[in-house]
Amino acid sequence: MPLGEFREGRAPCPLKPPKHRRAQPLFCGKHEGAIISRSSAGATLEQSGLKRYDYMEPGCRLSTVSGRSAGESMELLLYPDERLRVRAESFGERDMDEARRVAAQMLDLMYDKNGVGLAGPQVGIQRSIFVLDVSQERDSPLVLINPKVERLEGSQEAEEGCLSFPRIYAPVKRAAFAVFSFIDASGEPRSLEGTQLLARALQHEFDHLEGVLFIDRLGLAGRLSIRKSLREMESAAGHVR
Repeated sequence: MPLGEFREGRAPCPLKPPKHRRAQPLFCGKHEGAIISRSSAGATLEQSGLKRYDYMEPGCRLSTVSGRSAGESMELLLYPDERLRVRAESFGERDMDEARRVAAQMLDLMYDKNGVGLAGPQVGIQRSIFVLDVSQERDSPLVLINPKVERLEGSQEAEEGCLSFPRIYAPVKRAAFAVFSFIDASGEPRSLEGTQLLARALQHEFDHLEGVLFIDRLGLAGRLSIRKSLREMESAAGHVR
């Protein structure tokens, strides 16, 4: 999801422009309305003593687990790239080092593109991982590996965008409250509860792992409002209907 393009009615998103930093932790407890806990103990992030991983340098080595050769940089995939429709596969227990390397590069790209979230399939990595940062200060990244939806409640509707659909926005209905389980960067099981923008971002990025795009969630009016823009992207990519 792109930064500053989550809007309820006409109210703009209050997020500030991102401040790109070279040494950010992969986890921080500054997300409003968020509760991060151990799945087994229910402790909050600050109570759990979660080990913080420093931000890895761009261009870190990627093995064949991610489907990339060493030294190959990440590239954001744009609609109508067919790889955006491929369902992601889970990381295995032995793949955690690889997941951390992938997450570090994804965070670099997400901040560079002014995004609040980015999923593996959006960068051609068909693995179950996405990164988020919906904090006001843009300094609280989250990494979710092998996430699963545990609970969705309520309803909210707001204008939504996607980094894979530059400058295209439309109203999308999502659950107002979401609970996800996942594996963190240290390989520990966690639970994350979110409301408002965090709940929306969690659902949006999880959809990417299922090969579902935000345009699939639109009603007829929403589809008609962006039809011209989608056709322009398809034409630019040489896509023939």
